[in-house]
Amino acid sequence: MTKGQRTALLEVIAGLSLIVAMSIGASSILSRIDQKLHNTSQLNTFEAEESYTTIRNLVVLLFGVTGVLATALYAAVVVARRRSVAQLEREIRARTLALARDRQQIEMLAHALRSVSECVVVTDMANTILFVNDAFVRTYGYSAGELIGGNIDIVRSGNNPRPVIDRILPSTLAGGWSGEVLNRRRGGEEFPVFLSTSVVRNEKNEPIALIGVAIDITARKQQERQLVEAREAAEAAARTKSQFLAAMSHEIRTPMNGVIGMTELLLNTPLTADQRDFVETIHLSGENLLTIINDILDFSKIDSGKIELELSPFKVREAVEEVLKLLTTKAVEKGLELVYRVESKVPAYIEGDETRFKQVLINLVGNAIKFTHRGQVTIHVVTRNMTPDKNFELLCEVRDTGIGIPGDKLDRLFKAFSQVDSSTNRRFGGTGLGLAICYGLVELMGGRIDVQSIPGQGSTFRFSIKAREVSVVDSPVTTATLKPVVAENTERKPEVSIPKLDAGLSERLPLKILVAEDNPVNQKLVQLVLARMGYKADLVENGLKAVLAVELARYDILFMDLHMPEMDGLQATARIRRTIQPDRQPRIIAMTADALVGDREKCINAGMDDYVGKPIRSEEVQSMIERWGSVRAQPKL
Repeated sequence: MTKGQRTALLEVIAGLSLIVAMSIGASSILSRIDQKLHNTSQLNTFEAEESYTTIRNLVVLLFGVTGVLATALYAAVVVARRRSVAQLEREIRARTLALARDRQQIEMLAHALRSVSECVVVTDMANTILFVNDAFVRTYGYSAGELIGGNIDIVRSGNNPRPVIDRILPSTLAGGWSGEVLNRRRGGEEFPVFLSTSVVRNEKNEPIALIGVAIDITARKQQERQLVEAREAAEAAARTKSQFLAAMSHEIRTPMNGVIGMTELLLNTPLTADQRDFVETIHLSGENLLTIINDILDFSKIDSGKIELELSPFKVREAVEEVLKLLTTKAVEKGLELVYRVESKVPAYIEGDETRFKQVLINLVGNAIKFTHRGQVTIHVVTRNMTPDKNFELLCEVRDTGIGIPGDKLDRLFKAFSQVDSSTNRRFGGTGLGLAICYGLVELMGGRIDVQSIPGQGSTFRFSIKAREVSVVDSPVTTATLKPVVAENTERKPEVSIPKLDAGLSERLPLKILVAEDNPVNQKLVQLVLARMGYKADLVENGLKAVLAVELARYDILFMDLHMPEMDGLQATARIRRTIQPDRQPRIIAMTADALVGDREKCINAGMDDYVGKPIRSEEVQSMIERWGSVRAQPKL
């Protein structure tokens, strides 16, 4: 018999018991009334018998109605109770199913937490561990039984900064905390983890548990250390490379200074035709070698990110004209026509690096002339994308009618030490660095460079740079065309332009000059250049002697080499500026074969007034004397 059947049987028995009890009670009352009537009949009184008969009938009726009502009430109670029990059973079944689903979800969640690779731990508010997943057990080396019920401090390192630990709980209760901390494995080994925490709250919003998710970042930290070490090694290598380049620049330029400088002086003396031809050949060879050296240094600076732009206003049209004037002789020698056009919309002045702009243009126009045997080379300059704040792109196009470039070779053009084929170097020379340098410089100036070419018909190189219009002097810009005289298409040797020195400069600017230089060839060269201008310079071979000389005598100009024994030029300059009275300090002009970014800044920061690179050019020395000899030295504070 089921529980429901037992309940129904008990209800029937209870109902029958109630009816029987009421029947027994009614029968008892009626018996007493009948007894009373019997006794009354002995009195032979008609009225009393009638009264008692009425009472008996009323009692029978009362008990009958009461029994019906009790039975109906009992039935209603039984029905209501049965309905309540059914509802309760339905609710119990629903809640049982919900609990089963919740248990399934909890089991699924627990399984998921056990499966994740991150370490998951749940604690109560007293830091007692309630749950750990498999990753936590593997990472920390404890079993789940050893951890659950214990305190979370078992895995915490004592070497965490106290302020960090103190911030974790308040931040977690406020919404969550994350950061790096040190934890401890079973064997005592400490390791870094990235920890994220959150809080679990009940229906009253009271915190009841804390959840922590930790990621072992030991490998990441090792990678970070390796990256730092690699970066430091790369920086050290870059410094070594820069130092090597500076040393090589100095060592190569120093003898080149003697070759080019002495041939310039020799060309200013009476020579026979053959002698002049020999000397000019030496001079041009030296210049070509210097170009190669400069290309290598420029590429190295671009490759190592050591090159910087010097932004200043300049005239685009004048810059283009200067480039073409420089290359006109080569074009005339090959019977080529040079044509340029600067559109009227190009601003008179723009802000940019004029030197680097001209360097790119010289390389592209020079290549066009080199690889063109007949026809012309055209330069076209326009603007595009002008903005209201006067920023724009300056677009330059160099077109030639030369040999052209095969389409499958175009992708090699802008790669270092790369040429179209090996015969190009044998026929035309060059290092293969020029276009790679152009590519780097154009990118540095915020632009792009590309090429289109048809073999046998010619090539078109285009490059753009970011520029900004500036107002310096109102100067109308007009479209201009330059057409040098076309020469016979015969082989001609390039002419060497030798500067003429002002032999009377010392009379117009009487100055006392000191030269600090340790290389004997350079000593002789500078003294001879100055002598051609009428100056007899004093000479010292290191920075320490330069300081002593300035202390003993008053000099107007001091030409100072940077690399000298005992005391270099920068140290000597700093000593002079610090110890010599301001009214006795000379103008100090650096002479150096260094050619890296920052060399000029080092000189200026040390207290020097100007900078002359090696190989020393006679006209540069004369220009420095004219610039600084006309004013007295001012204090260097």
